[in-house]
Amino acid sequence: MEAHIRSLDAAIANNVSTNNRAGAYVKLMKRKGLERKLARTRSLCDVCRNTLESIRQSDDMCVTMDALDAANVFVKDALVTTTSNLSTVDDVSETFNDLQQTAREMHDAVASSFDNNVDHEELESELKRLFEGDSSTAPRIKIPSTQHIPTVESSTAKKHVASEEIGALDEMAFPTVPSSLPVSERVKTRNA
Repeated sequence: MEAHIRSLDAAIANNVSTNNRAGAYVKLMKRKGLERKLARTRSLCDVCRNTLESIRQSDDMCVTMDALDAANVFVKDALVTTTSNLSTVDDVSETFNDLQQTAREMHDAVASSFDNNVDHEELESELKRLFEGDSSTAPRIKIPSTQHIPTVESSTAKKHVASEEIGALDEMAFPTVPSSLPVSERVKTRNA
C-alpha cells in the first residue's frame, strides 16, 4: 500500500507539472501556509490506513470487505481530490479542510468500533455515510474517478518540468506515521 501511494504521489506530481500547474500549486501552498495542513491531512490518512489494516488482520473483527475497500479508495484517491480544485487559493484551502475533516471522522468511526464493539453493519454504514452521504447528510468530499486523471503521454513532456518543482512536491510524500490508537496492541491482546 505504501508503495502504491508513493507511486500515486509521483504520478500526480507529473500530471500537475505537465499541465503547467506545478509552479502555481507550490506557490499557493506556500502563500496560504498549507504545507503543514497537507502534512497533517496525510498523517490522518496514514493513521486511518494503519487502523484499517489492523482490523483487516484481526480474526475476530467482523468488518466487511466493502467497507474496507471504500476506505482504501478514499486514502488512495485523497491526493487526486486535493489537486482537482486549484482555480483559487480559497478552493485549495477549502478542499484541504474538507479532506482533513473527512479523515478525522473516518478515524473516529473506526476507533468507535473497538471502543463500543459495534457490529460490522454499523461500521459499514458509518463509513458509507462519510463517503457517499445519506438521505440527511451530504458526503464530506466527493472522490473523483481515477479514469479522469490526466496521464503523461511521453518522456518529452517530463523534461519541461522544473526540477525544483518536482522536489517541492516530492517533499510532500506521505510520512511514516505510527497510529495514534493502540490498535495493534488491542489486536495482539485479543488474539493471544
